[in-house]
Amino acid sequence: MNKFRERRIDNRQREYAQRVNQERRRKRRKKNYLIHYILIFILVTVIGVILSLTVFFNINKIVINGNSTLVTNDQIIGFSKVNEGQNLFRIDLEKIENRIIENTTDIDSVNVRRGLPDKLIIDLEPSQAKLAYYNNGKYYLISQGNRVINVVDSLDNYPDIIKFSSADLKDIKVGDFLTDNEAYKDINKLISHINKVGLNGIKAIEIKSHGEIKLDYENRITIELGNMVEIDYKLKTVNKVLTEYVEANSYGVIDAKTETVAYFRPMSREKQIESGKVVKVE
Repeated sequence: MNKFRERRIDNRQREYAQRVNQERRRKRRKKNYLIHYILIFILVTVIGVILSLTVFFNINKIVINGNSTLVTNDQIIGFSKVNEGQNLFRIDLEKIENRIIENTTDIDSVNVRRGLPDKLIIDLEPSQAKLAYYNNGKYYLISQGNRVINVVDSLDNYPDIIKFSSADLKDIKVGDFLTDNEAYKDINKLISHINKVGLNGIKAIEIKSHGEIKLDYENRITIELGNMVEIDYKLKTVNKVLTEYVEANSYGVIDAKTETVAYFRPMSREKQIESGKVVKVE
């Protein structure tokens, strides 16, 4: 009886040992498979990267969306210094954008992107003049993207553009971006407030060295705003005066230099000029 029991125990131990060994072998095989799959994945990835940078994704076509009025698409491609046959993933998109911007003056922004499998796409945002800065007998046209895009002697071809003068905005040239120009920031801020209030009809802006602001409304009313303090409130008050208290086609001056009140004084255009009230942007 004892021998039979001992054999049963030995059988159980052998079965347990076999199960343990099988489990060990299974785990070892699983680990080996995992390492095998990882190596295959790495190999496939390396091969894919090598092929992507050598055989596949080479530029077959350069597509340009948008246009410049001063240079051709072929010139744009020349500025980019990219040629057909180059690999899409071995070119620096930001450097291409900068090259095109540096060589053009009527483009506000450039976005270069990859059009897989074989296209390079160049998106151009053409400049549109929104302001004209007067200085030394010339008008510097400034775009929606705050870039100086041209210098002209006359605004005959830009009848609806707002012109301005500023004692602090100097030494600008065609191609410059004025986004970080402190003097221009005040102009841009003022324009934003004017648009926000809905004060349509502004033809000219004058900003003197001590920050005094004057607006020309429809070439008949001079608006004196003082400085930029509470400018939003001042413009809202001016808009209210114009719409509710000033008759159509009236000439005069609106004094809104203080934040609490604005009043209208009738005055002919000739008198405005004689008294120095009129906005001087020419």
